[in-house]
Parts: sequence; C-alpha cells; structure tokens
Amino acid sequence: MKEKKFRQYSAIILVIILSLFLLYVVYKFSNGFFGALLLYVILLPVYKFLVNKKINKKIAATITVLISFFVIIIPLLFVLFIIGNQIFNFLRNPLLIESMIISSSEFLTRVSPHLNEVFLSRQINSLTNSAASLFLDIATNVGVFIINLFIALFLLYFMLVKSPLLDKVQKFIPFNKKNTKKLIKNLKDISYGTVLVGGIIAIVQGGLLTIAFLIFDIKGAFLWGFIAAILSFLPIIGPPIIWVPASLIQFFQRDYIAGTGILILGIFLSNIDNLIRPYLGDKISRIHPLITLIGIFVGVPVFGLIGIFVGPLLISYSLLIIRMFREEYIK
Repeated sequence: MKEKKFRQYSAIILVIILSLFLLYVVYKFSNGFFGALLLYVILLPVYKFLVNKKINKKIAATITVLISFFVIIIPLLFVLFIIGNQIFNFLRNPLLIESMIISSSEFLTRVSPHLNEVFLSRQINSLTNSAASLFLDIATNVGVFIINLFIALFLLYFMLVKSPLLDKVQKFIPFNKKNTKKLIKNLKDISYGTVLVGGIIAIVQGGLLTIAFLIFDIKGAFLWGFIAAILSFLPIIGPPIIWVPASLIQFFQRDYIAGTGILILGIFLSNIDNLIRPYLGDKISRIHPLITLIGIFVGVPVFGLIGIFVGPLLISYSLLIIRMFREEYIK
C-alpha cells in the first residue's frame, strides 16, 4: 500500500515537473496560443455561418483562417509597417527631433515658466532613445512573431474543426451542469465584450484621430493614431493622452483651426464608447474599468502588446471562477 502511494506521489511530482518545464519552453510562444483564442472568439460566428450554409467543416475552417489572415492580420501588419517606417524616419532625422524638442519646450515653458528647457531636452532625448531601443527590440523578435503567427493560425484551424470546443472543455470544469453553463455564458460575454467591442472602439478612435492628424498635417499621424487605438483600452485616460497635448500645442503655435478641430474630435472620441456600445448589443458584458486598468498593466509586461486583451480577460476569468466556486461550494 505504501509502495503504491509512493508511486502515485512520484507520478504526480513528475507530471508537475514536466508541466513546469513545458510551460517554460513554450512561454516565448504563448502569444500564439492567446492569439488563437482571440481569433477564435472573433471568428467563431463566421465559421458557424459557413457551416450553416452546408459547407464542409474543414473547408469552412480553412476559409475562416484565410479570412483571419487577409482581413485581420495582413492589414494589421501593413499598419505596423507604416508605423515602423514613421518611427525609423523620425529617429534618423535630427532636425525633426530638434524642432520637436524646441516646440515642446516652448509649449511647456508657457504652461509653467519654471520648467527648465535643458531638462526638457534631456527628457525628450531619453524618450527618443527608448523608442529606438523598443523598435530595435521588436525588429530582433521578428522570427518569434512569425512562429507565433503560424501557431495562432494552426491552432485556430483545429479549434474550429473540433468545434464546439466548449462542449469538450465542460468535462474538465469542476462545477455542476447549471453553474458550468452559467460560467461558459459569462466567459463568452466577457470575451466578446473585451475583444470585439473593445477592438471596434479602438479601431474607430485610432482611425478618426489618424484622419484628423493627416488633415491638419501633424507629423506621424499613423503612429499617433495607432498609439491612441492602444490607449483606448485604458479607461478614462486613454486617447486624451494624445489629443489634449496635440490640441494645446496647435493653439500655442497659433494654428487655431487645427487646435479647435482636434479638440472637438477629442471630446467626441471621449464619448464614443457610450455611443457605439449600445448598438453592439446590451447583453455584452462590460469589464469594470479598474479590472481593465490592472489587467493591462499586468498583461502587457508579461505578454507584450497582446496583453492589452489577455490581461483583463485573465483577471476577469479568475474573479468569475472564484465567484462561481463560492456560490457552489461555500454557502
């Protein structure tokens, strides 16, 4: 009996060690797994639509993967290429950097006369160097990105073909049938609310700000629009980080038309969440802003850019599972 228990515990320890080792090995490619999950959430309705049209499951999954590649991934890569090109041109243009330093120094000195121009120049130069370092780091990780991309598309295909995936996952959920169905529904609502609604709002905010900056001939319009799209996931403080300083700088440069235009657009962007969300469905869950904020700050350092989605989702999932556990086992 003791020997049997010893073998049992040894097997458990071995499984844990191997699992930890496996997690360590695949950690670098974790973005591929999370990317597949995000694409699955976004494109599952497309796959179901194709299957309902009597299209073979494997063919429907292949079409869905191709849609994800040409409609989502290729445009995203194109935008990232434009942004990377703008960053590269910015970093190799000393005159542009110098003019920005002078312009920013004049603007901030008017706001607060006690600010030191030398200090401001050093800070902006430091920010420029950090951006250059980040750009080089991204360039050196292109190989990992390509592998993650193939992992995401490969997993997406098999997740769709084996659909409904959730029916098989239910066997491993440690709750009764009623709570399991409730849990899965809540997980779906949270996922759609974060990925679809958040993504649409980010695209609209970033796109409109890019168009406005192009109209008013502000340098790096695509770069600032992309940053605004990312910041849109931050509650309250998101895009205003971009459009408020941009508007004020235009006013101080006596370009009142551009300043007023960006200000009006910025006020509209700040309320766009309340305008868009009702049209996307009342049943879509809204994650608490504090959870979103904490999730982004936790997720981005661990998972990179995809952590904007993954961080809030993981925290929301964890809180939801804890709540379900309390409802079923602690009464």
